[in-house]
Amino acid sequence: GYDGGDSVDIRRTPGQWRCNSRDRDSDSDSDSGKKGRPKGRDMWGTSTSASMSMNRGGVPPHTAAKYKKLLTDFSHHPLMNKLELPPDISKLQLSLTHDSGEEYAGEKALQLLERMMSLTEEGHKDLSPNSQVYCSVISALGKSRVRGAADTAEQLLYDMELMFDNGNDEMQPNTIVFNSCIDAWAKSSFVFKADKANGLLTRMEEAVSGGKISYTPNIITYNAVISAGANSFGNANIKGKAFKIALDAYKKVQLSQDVQPTTFTYTLLFKAIRKLIDSQHPKESMAKKILENCLRDGLLNSHILSQLNLIFDNPDKLLTVFKSFGYDGGDS
Repeated sequence: GYDGGDSVDIRRTPGQWRCNSRDRDSDSDSDSGKKGRPKGRDMWGTSTSASMSMNRGGVPPHTAAKYKKLLTDFSHHPLMNKLELPPDISKLQLSLTHDSGEEYAGEKALQLLERMMSLTEEGHKDLSPNSQVYCSVISALGKSRVRGAADTAEQLLYDMELMFDNGNDEMQPNTIVFNSCIDAWAKSSFVFKADKANGLLTRMEEAVSGGKISYTPNIITYNAVISAGANSFGNANIKGKAFKIALDAYKKVQLSQDVQPTTFTYTLLFKAIRKLIDSQHPKESMAKKILENCLRDGLLNSHILSQLNLIFDNPDKLLTVFKSFGYDGGDS
């Protein structure tokens, strides 16, 4: 008699960034254990041990050149000739946010950021990009889903941390920036996206341990990590590791005093179970364990039921699972 409604509450009765560059999925990627870029150099071959002294605009000297190189890659696109710089920074930030869902939003955002940086270096301090602008660009890159966008987003995050450590207080990264970067990896086509997302989560946790409260992960952070796992693909080893990352993120939510799971948390986790566990019995067994928590939290909805229907062989088997938690088969 269950009709699959959206607000069902079944409880147990008792109780770096270079878009358009070589894809990070390629065999030459250093994360895959094969030959990558030279140690100690970034994606442009720039020595990472070089002096990072700050100029008047608070920007590492090499950064503007990187952006200009990026923009050369996108110069063929007609959008590049149509952009106009808004008269002030607030309108620019609004422009970035408004356009963040467009297919070419990442390229457009980078173009706007490069203009801001160039004008800042010319003395227009009121146009100096701050953490909000960087967050908007990172978010736009994530939503654009173009190849290399997540790499670009993480490099921007690295630049923010570098500038903040060198005294630019306007560039302090925060949870929102990290979340946008993790989400960019979750939406990417990189085969090791779960590792990348989890690495950023680890950086946040280590920063909080060091006293940087602004880095504190929230439920959006953990959901993004679980999403990166749920959307992973590859061989059995890759999928197994991705599932462990997703499950560990969920466990951290369960153990937290400050973070509570949402319906999206469970939807993503059941998706991870469905896609990453190949054998039917272990898949159903894990789903049953997680479902017990989901029912306890009162978060079952139609999206979660859709995932469960895909996990279990037939509706009768799923109904049996519900009955084992005290559901009597009634309409409610």
